Amino acid sequence: MTEANKEAPKPGGKNVAYDVAQAILLSAYVYDFTVILMEARKDPSFVLEPPPGLTEDDMKSFVSKSIDLTKNKKFNGGNGLSLDQLHSFIAQNVGKIEKLKGSLKFLLDFAKTRNVDGGDDYNKNVFLMYHRSVQRSHSLVYSIIKNRNLKRIYIVFRGSEGLSNGDWPANFDYRLARHPTPPNVKDKMEGILQEQVMVHRGFYNYLHENPKMEGDQQGFKIYEDIKEALGKEEGYTLHVTGHSLGGALATMYSFLLAGIAGIPEYGEFIPKPVTCISIAAPYSGTHGYKLATEHLEREGFLRSLRVNVPEDPVPKALPWSLSFPPQGMYHTGINVRMTRSGCDIEHSSRVGFLAWKDSLLEPRLILNVFGLKQHLFPYYVARLSLKATQDKLQNVTIDELYQDENVVSKEFIDRTF
Repeated sequence: MTEANKEAPKPGGKNVAYDVAQAILLSAYVYDFTVILMEARKDPSFVLEPPPGLTEDDMKSFVSKSIDLTKNKKFNGGNGLSLDQLHSFIAQNVGKIEKLKGSLKFLLDFAKTRNVDGGDDYNKNVFLMYHRSVQRSHSLVYSIIKNRNLKRIYIVFRGSEGLSNGDWPANFDYRLARHPTPPNVKDKMEGILQEQVMVHRGFYNYLHENPKMEGDQQGFKIYEDIKEALGKEEGYTLHVTGHSLGGALATMYSFLLAGIAGIPEYGEFIPKPVTCISIAAPYSGTHGYKLATEHLEREGFLRSLRVNVPEDPVPKALPWSLSFPPQGMYHTGINVRMTRSGCDIEHSSRVGFLAWKDSLLEPRLILNVFGLKQHLFPYYVARLSLKATQDKLQNVTIDELYQDENVVSKEFIDRTF
């Protein structure tokens, strides 16, 4: 990851390479921090030394509760726990953390280097505000992070982890659910699409209709957390990200947020555009969902990047729903497809029906389909670190991509689609 950021401008983050690197960094964080907390919850002997300035009681609270660090001024005046503190916490407990199952390499590496994207100044100005994982056994996990340097609030969804929770049932529920058409684009749609679009049922239910949730659904809790986080600040933008399952949830939730942005009593606090950067995300909706997403993008409510590598099978499966009758599934946003020789960039408005590069039949994918290492962070970091990729992504912003006829269709730019 540090290689990927070496040549990037200092915070600022005004280019696609930097934004993608941040998405990978934060997505890796939410996986690994959850692993640490889960181990502490199930094993009373797994006791960790608290971060600088905090107490053992604070640590016990982290382990036993859904984490909200904005209520107590001791957490950097209510901003939350800084990355500097988190990295110190990991470094202090590195011996215990290294023994956990699974890969914690990202957090351990960050804790050792402590100079990610601008050094200590960066680490002291990025804060964990919320981490919701207490109901992890049957619910999605997310964090909300504030970047004070860039004036951004990040919603970060964790991807699939383990076999004893609700992640895989959500992934495999490949039937369709009715998603209300966002108010901001209702008048752009026709027929039944003015009322609803069809989306991946497992992802939709994980956000909005999870029967195993105690209390409010996670989608509503995220909404409330965002409202509180943005209410503390002025001039902040909203970024949504995640890897794999987390990328699909980020795509679907940013669709909802962008769809109500600016609407009194619902989304007046949501700044536009909402920015989504998904990493290795599977399909999340049908053609109507794709069309509504493109209207949100065209009207300036949403900016969306979908980052993948061609050898990763997860973004390719499945191109058809398992509902009857089956319907085609479509990707949305601007696809940043990182290859061995650089990257291809193409918006959904330019992609034809069942494009070859989104197919399970792609030769490179067939050769790698039995190994999922191509789905993991190190593979993505290696691709992002390539000079050809950096050269292409460092000199362009997301907004500029949306004005480029080599990326989006002329019909999209001319508003004639």
